Amino acid sequence: MTEKQVFESIKFHRLKVVSQFYALTASQFVKIFNGYGADSWRSSMRSSLTWIFGNFKEVAGAHDVDFHFSDGTKTGFKKTIEHWKKNSSIMLSACYPMSSPSLWIHRAVAWTKLRLAMKAISGGEAFKCYLEAYARRACK
Repeated sequence: MTEKQVFESIKFHRLKVVSQFYALTASQFVKIFNGYGADSWRSSMRSSLTWIFGNFKEVAGAHDVDFHFSDGTKTGFKKTIEHWKKNSSIMLSACYPMSSPSLWIHRAVAWTKLRLAMKAISGGEAFKCYLEAYARRACK
């Protein structure tokens, strides 16, 4: 899935995002979206994580937009985490619906990966990154 397809899929699945998302063009989204992992990580590390979470690029894309438009507040950060939770649920159901028992084991594995990722994006280090994203945008 290309970055532009991720952008369109976020809209198609009606994922939860900050309001600024709807003003973005696909080209602007491509500049914001970097897959899974922090901006400061090597691209090879982010690429590896993005491959592991291949079915859920939309969750990362929506999250990247939320971070890009950080408001620098704890409330905004909590909203970003809530978006992650909701978007994970939406995409989990889209990829592995409960109505397909043959997919339940895949759903369980995917749910576990998404929960682990949520732990990583909701801790103190993630909040520091959220504040850094706000500072970068505020300096422009």
